[in-house]
Amino acid sequence: GLPFIFQVLTVAAEHCGVYLLHLPAAKDQDRKEDLLLHRAVEAATACLLDSDAIVAETSMLFLESVLNLTTSMGATTPINQHLRQTLEEILSPVRQAMLNSLIVGICGRFSTGSMLVAASKLFGRLLSTFSSNVEDCRAVLLVALSRTNTTFRLGQRARSVTMECFFQCCQGQVHADQLYEFLEQILDLHQSSEHDSDDLSESDSVLRFCQRYSRR
Repeated sequence: GLPFIFQVLTVAAEHCGVYLLHLPAAKDQDRKEDLLLHRAVEAATACLLDSDAIVAETSMLFLESVLNLTTSMGATTPINQHLRQTLEEILSPVRQAMLNSLIVGICGRFSTGSMLVAASKLFGRLLSTFSSNVEDCRAVLLVALSRTNTTFRLGQRARSVTMECFFQCCQGQVHADQLYEFLEQILDLHQSSEHDSDDLSESDSVLRFCQRYSRR
């Protein structure tokens, strides 16, 4: 099934990423027409909120391994520069969708602790890819938080606090364990409500969340 496929692809990305970047999407197909990695990244992005927790979790681990390729592959040679460009062409169209889905997930959709661990790692790695362009980072975050307006139910102040925390992640100012704790807080706050339509913005727990994470 899909979990096994994503696991195999994760191992391939971790141990033979250059080879994976050369594989065509289908047998006897020219790799210039379509790449296997391109199809796999699109499929994994679509599975981030899958109802099967194992499918969602393995898709996150695979996408994290692909994002790691961007830093493990140096750009000192023409070949590596070409491969990095190919990788960027694969990732660029899905970055926004990945971020949108992860935010929806932490707003109550992620059901297991291991899902949140995988999501936190992917979140941090994804945000770090914007470190060289601060404005792009802010624009992508604004879009993501606006598109998840009905899903994020903690109110405007908490939304601003969340935006600032994610922006700091883009700049490398938030450690992995701090990001996990922050995402866990958002997930717990959403899951504390019995109804998906509840507005949680005036609750004491959300107020404490804002006070704790507001930039001083």
